[in-house]
Amino acid sequence: MSIQDETRTTRDLINFSIRYLVACLILAAIMMGCTAITPPPPPCSTTNAATVEVCVYSSDTKEDWLDAVTSAFNAAQVKTGAGKPIVVQVFHVSSGTSQQDILSGKIKPTAWSPGDQSWVYGLNQEWEKRAGKPLTPEACQPTVYAPVGFAMWRPMAEALGWPDKPVSWDTIVELAADPQGWARYGNPQWGQFKFGHTHPAHSNSGLLLLTALAYSVNDRTSGLTPEMVKSAAFVDAMRSVELHTYHYGTRSKNLLDLMVKRGPEYLHATNTSEADTLKYNQDYAGQLRFPLAFIFPAEGTFWAEQPYCILDNADWVSDEQKEAARLFEAYLHQREQQELAMSYNLRPVDASIPLTFTLDMGTDPHVTPQTVPNFESPLPEVSQAVIDVFYQTKKKAAVVIAIDTSGSMRGDKIKNATEATARFLTYLQKEDEVFVLQFNDQP
Repeated sequence: MSIQDETRTTRDLINFSIRYLVACLILAAIMMGCTAITPPPPPCSTTNAATVEVCVYSSDTKEDWLDAVTSAFNAAQVKTGAGKPIVVQVFHVSSGTSQQDILSGKIKPTAWSPGDQSWVYGLNQEWEKRAGKPLTPEACQPTVYAPVGFAMWRPMAEALGWPDKPVSWDTIVELAADPQGWARYGNPQWGQFKFGHTHPAHSNSGLLLLTALAYSVNDRTSGLTPEMVKSAAFVDAMRSVELHTYHYGTRSKNLLDLMVKRGPEYLHATNTSEADTLKYNQDYAGQLRFPLAFIFPAEGTFWAEQPYCILDNADWVSDEQKEAARLFEAYLHQREQQELAMSYNLRPVDASIPLTFTLDMGTDPHVTPQTVPNFESPLPEVSQAVIDVFYQTKKKAAVVIAIDTSGSMRGDKIKNATEATARFLTYLQKEDEVFVLQFNDQP
């Protein structure tokens, strides 16, 4: 298999392309920065006895807003009932990876805020098996909305009829499978439709958007079951999507970064949140070939309520930390903080706050959960079924890794190259093929 940029079957599971990883391994250029996966954030510091420190691990979709709110909260010097100042530390993570890091003990949050309630269901189910009780016994309250959908170059979205006509999952699947490509919509110069999406076992938007496809295929907005997910109709739909997927990733931001750098030649659309789509339009206005448009799948989507969960049953969370975490939660729901969320392209959960989004920003402000249904968060067994069907239908990877073992690689260089390769291999499946080429002075 070729590992050139245009290869459709190269799987990007390390936030970079395989080509870039191989280049890093060959050149051993700053090997500490060329890792197969992003390492987990450092453990939260809770050593200051004079303060109550709250460790929050949060999905990165709301990173900018939560950083701003946390800074304001800490500056306000809020105290517990016993008079101790509260200090909140926030670490931004992916929902799926952080769920696994909690279960493995790599991270020990006071509070956890994944992108959707489905991750909480999975965490509690596994914790209950181990400890006989859920890790978060109380209902996790939503903080803000960051609905998921498609980010597409605006001229292409408009060719599909956006924002005046509904664009559905069927639209995407049929366009991807059509050998005429964009000629179907009068733009043959754009060629075949190039779609990318993130890994559903690691990415919130990846899991939710593929689950949305399952809801769409089964013509439901709630009550999705593993049997429905494993039905021939959904497997066929997934197979069509995966057959025509050009690029994969573990985080939607990495695919968006590559769209910024490489333009429509790289991808035409990817799964992501409304918030990230608008953020990229703002932050990279001077670099984007065209603005991006956020498309709500017409059949419905997940409005991704970003739940805030206090880990009440964790033995590492003290009573005073629980109290402090609840005070921070109340602060997140204050009207001022909810209004601030819109400055960071998030929708407030307070329905009394008028939305300030405009079409020029890249989204349709008239879309609401009443016009595009909010799908019910999937139970753990449903999420696992979606991931299983993804593994069943995705393209198999064939990867060539070239490692320089010459004298110039002595010391940390070869150590880092070996560790990066080993971490990368943990993301492959048993059906994938890996070829390792060792070279010294010449290949």
